[in-house]
Amino acid sequence: MKLNIKQAYMAMFKLLDGCYWNTRNDDLGAMLGFMNTEIFEGDEPVDMAVFDTWEDCTSNVTNNKLLSSKQIFCSVIAFLKIYKDEFDFNLQWLIDKLEAEGESEKWAECVGKAYDMH
Repeated sequence: MKLNIKQAYMAMFKLLDGCYWNTRNDDLGAMLGFMNTEIFEGDEPVDMAVFDTWEDCTSNVTNNKLLSSKQIFCSVIAFLKIYKDEFDFNLQWLIDKLEAEGESEKWAECVGKAYDMH
């Protein structure tokens, strides 16, 4: 199953949202606040800066319009590293957790839900 960039973004959001509700981490909660899942009005994202960062992360793993689960997962890690390094969010714990778990059943569920949305 392959997802487009918007679907991939939704899969990332679902995964991170689940992590937030399990941990109640303030930095993750703040980041999710501006990653609003209602980001798309028509065909354009409401917050272009966040989506531009996401597009940059996905373009580093493929030049195709559709991404595999593995490509999306790698993009999620890259996205989190940018927010950790450039915007000083305390997210290393989450990066470590996701890298240790890899593409888990939870991740596959997020991808499936995002695929079904569009």
